[in-house]
Amino acid sequence: MNKLFLIIIIILVSIPASAQLFIYGVQCGANYSHYSMSEKDASFQVSSGSIGFHSGFFARYDFDSFFLGADLNYTSTLGGTVKDNHNSFDIRSGSVNMPGLVGKKFYPGIRIFVGGVPTVYIKHNENEFESFMQTSPDLQPGINGELARHEFIFYILAGAGFEFSKFIMEIRYEHPLDYFFREDYSTGGVVTNIDNYHYISSLVFTVGYRFN
Repeated sequence: MNKLFLIIIIILVSIPASAQLFIYGVQCGANYSHYSMSEKDASFQVSSGSIGFHSGFFARYDFDSFFLGADLNYTSTLGGTVKDNHNSFDIRSGSVNMPGLVGKKFYPGIRIFVGGVPTVYIKHNENEFESFMQTSPDLQPGINGELARHEFIFYILAGAGFEFSKFIMEIRYEHPLDYFFREDYSTGGVVTNIDNYHYISSLVFTVGYRFN
């Protein structure tokens, strides 16, 4: 056990010592969010496709033919617009994302990668959306129920990048493995039951600058 612990310490210490292999920097960019809904109830429609932004930090550890990477970003998203037959409502959210990547290097400077994105939502307008639901003329009278929202969602990703000098460009697609929130309403006979699941997927474009 002591030998294993010593080996782990040596590996962790040696990574930043290999400056030609370990790179880190800052990044920012735009994300095009595709908002979708299961639409089991026909009273609501979704206008998909909205622009948001993200910014944060990245780190990459390069081996001969592949690399490992990790990011820490804040993402602001206008997920989409939900419409009934009278009004509309914009879904907004803010989240902290921690993508982990494993990828293949091609020269000169081309990379492809896959990975996962643990995402924690820290900002949203869920309460306003619930009020929009409850006051919609399409759902009256007798609406009762609530929104069930996930604070944590895991995404899977795939993408490609290009590195030149100290600049990095990447584009990737992020797909959710669970819903953002769920409508669970009963409307007293106007609409028998609403059981919609809302999802947000994203196409992410990033530019970064490496410090070393």
